[in-house]
Amino acid sequence: MKNVSKGILKSLKDKFTKTAQGFTLVELLVVVLIIGILSAVALPQYRLAVMKARFASMMPIVTALAQAQEVYYLENGEYADSIENLSIEPPGGGVISGASVSYYPKFSCRLMAQNVYCSGDDTGYYSQYLHHSSYPDQRFCVVYNVADGIGEGIKLRKKLCASYGSATKTFSSGEWDFYAMP
Repeated sequence: MKNVSKGILKSLKDKFTKTAQGFTLVELLVVVLIIGILSAVALPQYRLAVMKARFASMMPIVTALAQAQEVYYLENGEYADSIENLSIEPPGGGVISGASVSYYPKFSCRLMAQNVYCSGDDTGYYSQYLHHSSYPDQRFCVVYNVADGIGEGIKLRKKLCASYGSATKTFSSGEWDFYAMP
C-alpha cells in the first residue's frame, strides 16, 4: 500500500511540476516570415484599390466641371478662369478657392486654360481637355514619373491607368506621362 501511494504521489508530482510547452523560436520566426510575405503581396494591391477608388470619384467631378466650362464658353466666347464664375456648385461638397475646388484630404480639382483636372497626392491625375483646346474632348490618365518614398508609386499609377484602358502613353510633358482614355 505504501508503494502504491508513493507511485500515485510521484505521478501527481510529475504531472504538476512539468513545465508548460511553448512555441520554439524557429516556429515563431516562420510565422513572422509568412506574415511578412503576405503583407508584401497585399500592400501594393491595397494601395492600387485605394487609388482606383479615388480616381473613380474624380471622374464625375471633372466631367461636371468640364460641362460647366463648355456652357460658360457658349455664353461668353471664352472659358472661365474661376470656378466661382461657373453656374455650378462643386459636386460632392468641395470647397471652392478661385480656379480650384478642394476635396481635402483626398484630392483637389482645378480649371486650366485648356482642361479641367483632379489630382491626388498618391493617385496621379485625371484630366479632361475642353472642346476648344489642342486635344478636343480628350480624357487622360496622367502619371507623375517621380518615385515616391516606397518606390512602387510610378508602377502603381501606370497600373491604375492601364486598369481604365489607358495602356499606351500618348505623350509626355516633363515628368508627366499622358495616357489617353477610351
